[in-house]
Amino acid sequence: MKDHRDKIERRRDDAVHGGSIVDPKIHPRRVWDLRSNRVLPFHVISRARVLKNRNHMPDNLWTVSHSWVDAREREGVMTPINRWQWPVPMPRATSLEHVRIELLNLGAEYAWLDALCLRQEGGADDSIRLEEWKLDVPTIGNVYQAQPKGRPCITYFNGLGLPFDASQTVLESDRHWFNRVWTVQETLESWLPGGLVPTPFPEGPRFFYRLQELVSSASSSVRGPDLLEAMRSRSCSSELDRIAGLAYLLGCKTLPLYDPSISLETAWMRLIKHLSPGPRRYIFLQYESDVPFAPWVSWAGFLAYPPLLPPPGRMRDAKNLELVDPLQIHTNEPGKYYQVTYATVPCYVISPPDDVFRSRGPHVIQLHFYDRTEPTTVPISTPGLHGCVVPNVQYRFLCIEGTWVDFWVVVEVVGERDVQDEKALEVIKWGVVCMDHDRSKEFTELGLGSSGTRVVYLASEEALSRSQHVDEYMEAFNKARESRRAGHMPDCRHHSHNHP
Repeated sequence: MKDHRDKIERRRDDAVHGGSIVDPKIHPRRVWDLRSNRVLPFHVISRARVLKNRNHMPDNLWTVSHSWVDAREREGVMTPINRWQWPVPMPRATSLEHVRIELLNLGAEYAWLDALCLRQEGGADDSIRLEEWKLDVPTIGNVYQAQPKGRPCITYFNGLGLPFDASQTVLESDRHWFNRVWTVQETLESWLPGGLVPTPFPEGPRFFYRLQELVSSASSSVRGPDLLEAMRSRSCSSELDRIAGLAYLLGCKTLPLYDPSISLETAWMRLIKHLSPGPRRYIFLQYESDVPFAPWVSWAGFLAYPPLLPPPGRMRDAKNLELVDPLQIHTNEPGKYYQVTYATVPCYVISPPDDVFRSRGPHVIQLHFYDRTEPTTVPISTPGLHGCVVPNVQYRFLCIEGTWVDFWVVVEVVGERDVQDEKALEVIKWGVVCMDHDRSKEFTELGLGSSGTRVVYLASEEALSRSQHVDEYMEAFNKARESRRAGHMPDCRHHSHNHP
């Protein structure tokens, strides 16, 4: 037993490196033994089951998913179940014993319930909770999603231990299970309803249709943009919870530690550093930056405005945005990113886009390439564009290919530097132009650029100090901001084919 316990504890200690969780598949710290009615360390039950993989959960470990009722409707219950270590938040209308009996009747032996197994506020030493939450909160999703699939998840849609109610008024409450941030990662095909009562509910078909939609979406392997939208629209007690939930759901190989002391914008930039290539590219391309000279949309902008361009489908190449310094992932500083891609030679925009380019429909931009024996003017047709693209500024266009459409990132080149012993252009992102894949291919075949170009994106203060066209940028940026505020922007969320 001691060797097994030490092995589990070593893995937990090794799961954190610097400011990151490098083992997101970590097991939970505690479980609820329903028969003896006490909270036990995870190693007690895992020793008794042969796990096919070190990342698997014991097949007899069930989970409980529930929506938290309003603070005025719950109380902290001190209990010997968790050795009186913290008050367990419970709805006043039920009890832990009621929940335990229902779980036992359903066939459960062990269960993971956040109120009991995740240290809560109100204990004798809150510093212990804060330390545990750094690892335990970001990895909650793994307790539910880990193999083996099919482990039952008892779901209380109206609050822990409370009777099931499918009435329309209840469903529309921001406290309902359907509408909470954390329950996105707790949506499983193996759900079982908690709180069922022998009372007919005429709203049942509508309820179960909506639930089936959620389950199907959650079980899809192609779900990046859908998850972003789901997390944008749901309610939560803390915006940090929304960001922490996104990190696990988007399949990050590493996770940022949960730190309630940092700002939302810092937490958002930390999340972007941990994202896998698909979601990171999607945010970079689809969302217009609402901060001057920033390559990324802010957290406030992400919540306030929908993506502007049609989804690309699956990306056709591996032109990923990677951190220049991989060790930046462990800090609270914004990351600096580089990319290897096809880049045009320098050009100018002759016919600048105006507000009409913020609506869907084909539009034409005239690009003038002068760095050739014969200067060339090329019209490109685009169904959409965002950012700041103006005349009299020398740009290069960087191609990122998708299945349905390609994206051309419009950049100003301001210098060079070495990245991994290779020369790289230092660039400032001004905007993104969407182009039909066939039209994009024709444009590329004109021979106005070259592949294998390495670029580094500058941001914020560094970009501001290096740009040669600050006044032009700010004029275009302020115009775009006014357009956003006036609501003159397309919503491209529902025009997907295949997501990254």
